[in-house]
Amino acid sequence: MLYRDIHFIILHCSDSHFGDAALIDRWHQARGFQCIGYHYVVLNGYRTLSAYQTQKPDAPLGAIEIGRAETEIGAHCQGFNTHSIGVCLIGKGEYPKAQLDAARILIVDQLLPRYPQASLYGHYEFQPYKRCPLLDMDTLRKEWGVAFKAR
Repeated sequence: MLYRDIHFIILHCSDSHFGDAALIDRWHQARGFQCIGYHYVVLNGYRTLSAYQTQKPDAPLGAIEIGRAETEIGAHCQGFNTHSIGVCLIGKGEYPKAQLDAARILIVDQLLPRYPQASLYGHYEFQPYKRCPLLDMDTLRKEWGVAFKAR
């Protein structure tokens, strides 16, 4: 396995009320990316616009889908992709508890132990013109019991 020196786990949002890794892959390819830029996508239960509009879930709430392999450099935070893993929450700032619980398990129980030198950041903490993931990262890190390591 190719080793990458990971210092950052960067949390993003899709800024959409619906979606999954396949849809984000199509969006990113349309923007000229090789493939989806994130390594993981955490679903909110709605893959499609019609499911969201009718409030009839068509995906498992909190399901985690793989985007790029962790061994591949992502395309999710310009200037920081080489040393980061990108995790995207489907949504626009309002995330069901089960979705956040799944993200916590992925990040706190799996990724941070695998990359002990890494710290959790929100995308906006690298690029202030971004708002994503539309969460207060200091509060989230505190709730998740994650120590913050400043870059």
